[in-house]
Amino acid sequence: MNPEKDALLRALSQTLVSQIRQTVSSNVAAITPLRSQHAAMQTAHSRLQAELGELQHLDAALASNEQIIQGAMREADRVMEDARQREVPDVDDVLVAPTVVGGQLYTLATEEKGIADALFVLGRALDKGRVSADVFVKVCGS
Repeated sequence: MNPEKDALLRALSQTLVSQIRQTVSSNVAAITPLRSQHAAMQTAHSRLQAELGELQHLDAALASNEQIIQGAMREADRVMEDARQREVPDVDDVLVAPTVVGGQLYTLATEEKGIADALFVLGRALDKGRVSADVFVKVCGS
């Protein structure tokens, strides 16, 4: 046996053992923070999974709403196109009283309102001098 060789092997062995112990101790020290980081990541993953489920549910609801809106828009377009193709009814045909007496009252009310408007305009014309008093009395008296 060679004593120098044994000394070198012992020195090399002690150096390697020392380095391995340092590596093991640093790895052991890193385990606790890594475990807490792992737990935090699992919690975050669970939250993200839950949020993803909610987003998928919301996406399905939005897709359903979009289909409903598109159907309603198609129906509205169809109704508008149908309305464009129809002839516009006369106002007098649309505004019909439900009874004969109601029609007579409607006619009387419109005539009374027309007379009141005409008297108002004639009064203003008289005030501004555009109509003479004789014309005013003649028109209002008849």
